[in-house]
Amino acid sequence: MLISKELLHKIHVLCGMLLFGTGSSVTMKLQLDVECVGYNGVPHTFDKPIFQSIVMFFSMSLCFFIEKLIELFKRRSNKEAAYTQLEDGEKIPEKQASVFLILIPTTFDLIASTLMTFGLIYTPASVFQMLRGSMIIFSSFLSRIFIGKKIRYGQLIGIFISVIALVLVGVSAIRTPSTGLNETTGFQTAMGILMILIAQFIQAGQIVAEEFFMKNLTLPPLKIVAFEGIFGLIETVFIACPFGYFVLGSDYSTMQHNSFENTYDSFVCLIHSTPIIIITIIFAIAVLGLNAYGMMVTNAFNAVNRTLFESARTACVWLVMIIIEFCWAGHGEKLSWWSLLELAGFVILFFATLVYNRVVKIPFIEPLDQKIDAEENDKLVKEN
Repeated sequence: MLISKELLHKIHVLCGMLLFGTGSSVTMKLQLDVECVGYNGVPHTFDKPIFQSIVMFFSMSLCFFIEKLIELFKRRSNKEAAYTQLEDGEKIPEKQASVFLILIPTTFDLIASTLMTFGLIYTPASVFQMLRGSMIIFSSFLSRIFIGKKIRYGQLIGIFISVIALVLVGVSAIRTPSTGLNETTGFQTAMGILMILIAQFIQAGQIVAEEFFMKNLTLPPLKIVAFEGIFGLIETVFIACPFGYFVLGSDYSTMQHNSFENTYDSFVCLIHSTPIIIITIIFAIAVLGLNAYGMMVTNAFNAVNRTLFESARTACVWLVMIIIEFCWAGHGEKLSWWSLLELAGFVILFFATLVYNRVVKIPFIEPLDQKIDAEENDKLVKEN
């Protein structure tokens, strides 16, 4: 029995997203746990949240070239191009849009990404990935406050179940003994969890900002990602790096006090550590691939499917980190009795996601949500 091209394309897109999505989360954690010799010969682990933001935004900026390749392929395939031919032969976009609007969500992304990486230093990669499920909690309430989106009753139940799941995951992380060079106390793990949750709140703000400020932006999605990468790289280099250098921290520097993050020290470590070079390159490729395949997933699957894929990605990250611990002791995640609590949290979080997205429908709640849907549709019809 022959498999259709459409099915093959979906399998390819799904595998690509899982591969690059897992790769980005795993390499983020591995990079933080590698020991190196930095500025002035001081040995330390590569705890560099701002440097990871530099690599992330650089990779995102490369999406510009992927978009150009897609445009070239479409033209050669005689597909419709989003250009209007002028009399003098010059081509311009049909509708101009201010790309500087992208600066607003980019700033949210920079702050959130740096906080998330800082939190990841003190938490396992699997827990980090699960805590990102808190996004639905924050984005729902921020969308209600700033955009006026109504929260369905089923979504409220999904949010309540998510909170229970995240508490279980958090407790398991705090109670699980840490491994490797970045050994952490329960208090440090709790602070790491708090940083990740704050980052998710800020990232939810990014989503709301994108919806509010960029709804009339007519650029292709990959170009938006590319411009976010360019603006983010500029903000990181000229704002975040100086800020990290002058703020008190543990990075050795020429200041009278140590810096929160000395970017020069980051590049000294990079030059002298082959593992960091390899992990950084893989991380950059993974971020680029994740953004590219993320666009393909958006086109090939609906929102519910994408949510399920995120759960699959979390499972893959956990499995890979367990395997890494067996192969490279001290750099992965050990299994313990507390892992059962984390597993329970993951299963409950997955169920909460299904409830939130109305894949699992609660009989006495669904009619109320359908009534809200009808009211929203009537409102849209009247506005149009």
